[in-house]
Amino acid sequence: MKQTCISREDIITWLSTPDKSEIIARKHYQGTQCNYRMDELFGLANDFESSTDLRSISEISELSEDGYKFTETDWIHPFSSLSIHKHPRYFPPFDHYHYFFEICYVIDGFCEHIINPKAEAHPLTLHSGDFLVIPPGTHHMITMNSDSTIVNILIRKTNFEQVFLRNIPENSVLYQFFVNALYTQSSKRYILFRSNNDLSIKEIFYNMAVEYCNNQLYSNTLVNQYLSIIFTILLQKHNQSIEFSNDSSHTHSLIPAVVQYIEYHYAHTSIEDIAQHFNINASYLGKVFKEKTEHKLIDTLINTRIESAKKILSSTSISIEHVSELVGYNDTTHFIRVFKRKTGKTPLQYRKYTWQNQRSVSHR
Repeated sequence: MKQTCISREDIITWLSTPDKSEIIARKHYQGTQCNYRMDELFGLANDFESSTDLRSISEISELSEDGYKFTETDWIHPFSSLSIHKHPRYFPPFDHYHYFFEICYVIDGFCEHIINPKAEAHPLTLHSGDFLVIPPGTHHMITMNSDSTIVNILIRKTNFEQVFLRNIPENSVLYQFFVNALYTQSSKRYILFRSNNDLSIKEIFYNMAVEYCNNQLYSNTLVNQYLSIIFTILLQKHNQSIEFSNDSSHTHSLIPAVVQYIEYHYAHTSIEDIAQHFNINASYLGKVFKEKTEHKLIDTLINTRIESAKKILSSTSISIEHVSELVGYNDTTHFIRVFKRKTGKTPLQYRKYTWQNQRSVSHR
């Protein structure tokens, strides 16, 4: 028997059509049927015909003393790196956390998120096209009392580095966010991209959803690649609209802008220039930057320069002296010394190494 192929139109219809639990929750919200408890609504949401999972297999979460906790085993398929779920409409907001990364993507409409509800944080209002990335262990709750369409992309923490991190530019704010979430304990962090309802991202998401639902040979690989492309487009087109964490400190809130400033001006700036640009004391900026990202500001500047040099060396025959100038070093000897310290090779050795690899690949 030939397997039925799920189309983009099927997914759009399924996402936009309220299921049984959503209809009950809407009545509950409107006050016409108020005798349903949160756990009963969850039970209905996990019925086969009204599951939130695009592949229609979702499991009940566990209620602990400090809120609902969601595990990878419960919510992500055994041989998948991620799962995609429709967020149920009109469900009562509840404090919960999980052991995986969650991306809340607003396809259409709006919702409100509260990060660390016990801290009485102000709600984040998300609109069409917004991407909110929530790291593992972060308490949060969502209010969605409308007919909006929102999906949650749940990504394994256990193999995130091997599957996704290598495809994110190392000098980007998103890379630093994920590294900190993977290797440090910080429950108050999130990163929010305002994409202004970018239709190209929506198109890629639906391509990803089609692969996810049909679950054919190599679909998992394609799903992972589509998500990596979305990450890259967000960084390329919407890096000026990033909101990072929920700190009251003005300096802390500037960190994403500092990182982006370095990415654009690394060849012609210094730590003093950066501090002056943001009207902050250089020593204080360096201290806060280290606290926030666990990387020294000077190291971030140097690493950005070296990454740019590596790209130039591997793709052009420009002289080492010129490469040195292009990435911000007037002293070629100093550039060579720094480059070798960071890569283990001199610029010339690195160029020969990459060119040899490129030739060997082309001859296969």
